[in-house]
Amino acid sequence: MKNDAHLSLTFYSTCFDCFNQRYVCAEYNYGGIPEWVPLHEPSMRMRRLNKKWLNAMEKYVKSTIDYFSDNKLFAFQGGPVVAAQIENELGEEEDDNGIPIMNDDMPPINEIDDDEDNDDSARVLHSTKSVRKEATVQEYADWCGSLVAKLSPHVIWTMCNGLSANNTISTCNGDCSTNWLENNGSSGKIQLTQPAMWTEDEGGFQMWGDDSSEPSDYFWGRTARAMAYDALRWFARGGTHLNYYMFSGGYNRGRMSAAGILNAYATDAPVCSSGQARQPKFDHFLALHWAIKSVAPVLLDAPTALHHGIKIKHRNDDGQWKVSGKQLMFVYRSINATRTGTKEVVFVENNDKKSVVVELNLQSTKEETIIIGMDPFSAMLIADGSIVYDTFTIARAAMSYKRKIAPVEMKLLGWSSCAEVIGVVPARQFTKSSLPVEQTSLNVDAKIFNDYAWFEKTFRLKKSASEAVISIETQKASAMVLFLDGVFQGEVSNHEHAEGNTTFTFDIGALESGDHVLAILSESLGYFNLIGRWGAKTTAKVKGITGDVLLSSLGRNQSLTGGGKPWKSSPGLNGGKKGFCREITSGSHPKWTSAAFDTPLYNPITQAMYLNITSGRGHIWLNGHDLGRFWNITRGDTDRYSQQYYFIPQDFLMYNGDVNNLVFFDALGSDLSKTNLLVSWLEESDHPTLKDEVDFPMACI
Repeated sequence: MKNDAHLSLTFYSTCFDCFNQRYVCAEYNYGGIPEWVPLHEPSMRMRRLNKKWLNAMEKYVKSTIDYFSDNKLFAFQGGPVVAAQIENELGEEEDDNGIPIMNDDMPPINEIDDDEDNDDSARVLHSTKSVRKEATVQEYADWCGSLVAKLSPHVIWTMCNGLSANNTISTCNGDCSTNWLENNGSSGKIQLTQPAMWTEDEGGFQMWGDDSSEPSDYFWGRTARAMAYDALRWFARGGTHLNYYMFSGGYNRGRMSAAGILNAYATDAPVCSSGQARQPKFDHFLALHWAIKSVAPVLLDAPTALHHGIKIKHRNDDGQWKVSGKQLMFVYRSINATRTGTKEVVFVENNDKKSVVVELNLQSTKEETIIIGMDPFSAMLIADGSIVYDTFTIARAAMSYKRKIAPVEMKLLGWSSCAEVIGVVPARQFTKSSLPVEQTSLNVDAKIFNDYAWFEKTFRLKKSASEAVISIETQKASAMVLFLDGVFQGEVSNHEHAEGNTTFTFDIGALESGDHVLAILSESLGYFNLIGRWGAKTTAKVKGITGDVLLSSLGRNQSLTGGGKPWKSSPGLNGGKKGFCREITSGSHPKWTSAAFDTPLYNPITQAMYLNITSGRGHIWLNGHDLGRFWNITRGDTDRYSQQYYFIPQDFLMYNGDVNNLVFFDALGSDLSKTNLLVSWLEESDHPTLKDEVDFPMACI
């Protein structure tokens, strides 16, 4: 890997890469951007060459760089941060609202109009001449490069998976093991003037209602064998850095999860969301890391083997030795004659779907022929003629664990519940208007940051209706519970990992003529994390009632959004304020439930404690900490819950003799009294029980 582009083999370095901007994507709510940012600046277009966005971006990046610099965290200061990333996955595609550039000769990117009161000029490069063309996303990428060069010129800056600036290193996300390297990356500079850095070796994520056998978006996970195979092929071709996304799973606390994303995140990662090892993947990766570390001196000393793969012979079905091109080896030999230890490192690949026997002639074995059997789609690392690592062979010990689950001695006590008041409460803040207020604006303006809002409308039905249906135009990744005259009519949800319009339909049945009160509890299931790529907007994202509300019966339609009495829009939940929670009566109501427990004795180093929840949909608070969303939705057509176990962080528990307080809000009004506490751990088994399979039961919970 010794060439002009090479910096260091950071796979084993204690240093790390720093993500440095507000937008991170990451399946976070709104991609990490607070929802109030584009609302307060209506002419802002995020992640584009837009004055208001550039100002906000520069302010945030500068404050982050100042923090790192003041604390001497960058490598040139002696700190651990080797490189930093600016922006994330900028694509070539432009959205509908292009940015006009008004100049016959394009001005420097930093010449942005300073007129704060002119929204049009805030979007354009400074000029008074006629429109010539639209600004490109590449020009925004170049601005990002200029920004970090100005603010922190001594730091190595990267941009990943898409467009990049000339002064940044273009890195790869996703499938990077072969084509990306062989094409010298998306910039055409990789292993010519820039090192090969894989910033996201992706392991998948999970969504509510999905089944691992047929995920609706992206992929659920990958096996240890498949990921190790790609990793060895990456290093075989001169890759110098590999970063897992994610190596450790986690949880989406509060409102962190993006549209449709599960509370538990990256459940197939080598480290479970709870912090326990996911076996056998964890041990198989540990062996991979040690193998790469053991040969790193040779890899650092030798020239890259990119474009120098050697086709090797394999024995075909007739017993003859043939070359097909699906079996390759990449050779690294130390050029330091005085080096002790390993002198020759060979990566061998079988890129075929069937097992083969291959023939190798290695310098380290003095040209003696080595015959090796290889499994389908597997790779081996050989040092001086000895197999150091085989991606397909998983140690028996790595699979010899069994998961134990046990209830804790401390029970959940003091259960009590009350009903969320249905509709808009006059004593609370609400807005009257001819149309429902968009939910994000409604909550942000009220400084209420939760996923809910109430909408209410009194309407008059002139003639009785049979088979009545109410249709509500809303957004994907949303849910609604509908009440008519205080009576529950139904709930509808959309849990797509997407944004865009959708319509919820509620069957009402017979409806008498006269006045009726329609009340709707609207719930956001997360904002889409993408912005300005793959069809996602660069302007503010919306939730709630975003179009018409239509009452239909036997071909007659009545719009409830225009005319008649005004809509009432109320931010948040009624039960969030003392006095707006009522005694539960018959019928379905959204419900508040509380319980208490003493902190049980358990070993947080080897054991993890969970809430076992199998009913309802809402949020959980433990001692004031929002643990995120819970939901009893099942995986596809199966009877397995998308998530049943909700990890309790040790840091959130009481240890001073005080009791722990749990509060649940359940939009569906379910009975949560069967919720219980349990602990789980892995213990060694005398035989293999855990398999290298995606979503293998009990590898993680």
